Parts: sequence; C-alpha cells; structure tokens
Amino acid sequence: MTPPFYLDLGRSGVEVDAAAARTMISSYREKHGAPALSVDPELTKVAEAQVRDMAAR
Repeated sequence: MTPPFYLDLGRSGVEVDAAAARTMISSYREKHGAPALSVDPELTKVAEAQVRDMAAR
C-alpha cells in the first residue's frame, strides 16, 4: 500500500483519506510535543461543500 503522503492529490477525482491524514499529521505533532488532531465531521461537510463549489467554478 502506498503511504498517503505519496499520493498525487493534484488531479481530478482524488479523495483524501481523512483518517490517514489525521494519523500522519498527529504522528508528526506528537513527535514535536503537540497534541494529536481529531477529525470534525461537521467541519468536513463544510470543507467538502466548499471544494465542490470551487471545482464547479
């Protein structure tokens, strides 16, 4: 399996695995003394709507 940070996210139709991104970023943060992140489902919905709107324009 290819690690998420090697995926080409610059092409159309690519979906980001929020859990994998959270894990990767949280790991980095924890190594540097910062707390882990959590995924906010409501914020995710808003971000997805924004992305769809941007893509349509």
